[in-house]
Amino acid sequence: MGLLDSSARFSQANQIQILKALYQFPDDATFGLAGYQGSAKEIYYKIRKTSLFERLLVYFDDQHEVFDDLCRYPGSLMYHRSHLSHEPQPDFVLFYMPPQVELKYMRFYQLHLAGSACFLFPFLPKCASPLEIIENPHPLLLYFFPCAGTGRLSAPLTSLLQHFQFLQRECSPLSANIRLNQTLSSDHLPDFDLIADYFVNQIKTLDYYQYMVTHDPFDIRALDSLPFLRKIALIRDPRDVVTSYYMREFVPQFGGRVLSAPEKERALFELMQTGFVNRKTNYFLRWPKLTTLADFFVNITESTNTLVVKFEDLHHAEAETYQRILQWLGFDWHPLITLSPEQLKYYCHRGSIAHQTEGGVRSDNPEKPVIKQGVLTNCRKGETGDWKNHFTPALTAYCQAQIGAQLKVLGYS
Repeated sequence: MGLLDSSARFSQANQIQILKALYQFPDDATFGLAGYQGSAKEIYYKIRKTSLFERLLVYFDDQHEVFDDLCRYPGSLMYHRSHLSHEPQPDFVLFYMPPQVELKYMRFYQLHLAGSACFLFPFLPKCASPLEIIENPHPLLLYFFPCAGTGRLSAPLTSLLQHFQFLQRECSPLSANIRLNQTLSSDHLPDFDLIADYFVNQIKTLDYYQYMVTHDPFDIRALDSLPFLRKIALIRDPRDVVTSYYMREFVPQFGGRVLSAPEKERALFELMQTGFVNRKTNYFLRWPKLTTLADFFVNITESTNTLVVKFEDLHHAEAETYQRILQWLGFDWHPLITLSPEQLKYYCHRGSIAHQTEGGVRSDNPEKPVIKQGVLTNCRKGETGDWKNHFTPALTAYCQAQIGAQLKVLGYS
């Protein structure tokens, strides 16, 4: 098929071409017809006058001029209010409807129609696609570990998901539960297992075409109990993650004062060895010690249905990395949604430090963040390997002794 003249979509000439194309399918192939507000009425009556009618199992539309044995309302699939004694399972479903509703109804039939039909879009070059190839409707989790470079990936990825009309479900982290925080003592804050269970209980209710974003440290293996869930997880060299968190959490506490080398080394050692709890009246964040952090990252690489994205790849191989993301999501080709190179470039730019700081310049002082109109932001450098500018030989040796094996697995040795 593949008729490209969509300006005359419902013309007599196009209908005749579609019928001729249907005759090219195997003789035992069965069909379904899907219209919208009577859009497929004329071609339905044409099919009734041909031998193709013997292979037509069902005619879906929300308006039927005359209701016969094959006519069916789309909603009957969802609510099982059908006069038919069986669920129709055609080999192909021909979509003959206005372009503005094709995506909505494609997704509806994808989720509710029994069997493994191919969808026919007669006005597209690639007109027949199995359900599982058109797009993956399963829910998605974006796992952004704090200080792994969230700003580098978050804005571009959420923009892409919105472009392909996935709906974001808000995540309510335990760490920001105001009522709970006001009743907890600092000695009885939830541990990582409880935090993970809390996320699982929210994520397991995600519906098709929905996604959620998490930004708290927890072991992603807890989500392996949800086989339907797809995950995109951002990781970074654990040493850079520690450095970034130190700069974000500890430097402001000293009033911007540059610590002496021994002071800084002691603070980093303490952060690596014991972790840290950022406790406020209405908020807490439990930061893992170095070995736990590295184990979390290794577990990400071993988690099922998970695409691992490295911060370093976003920095040094941006185009290739986003192509890999698009292919994994199934967005590299879509029958009804186009993504131009210019749109992709704009979405990627939203993750750049220039965009996030509105062109703010970097300070020469490595201890201070990038300045955006005089206001400090979380975008300090956006670079890779910055830990080498801050670790003493003792800190470097400690990391190698404690997480050398994990660094090797992660590709950071």
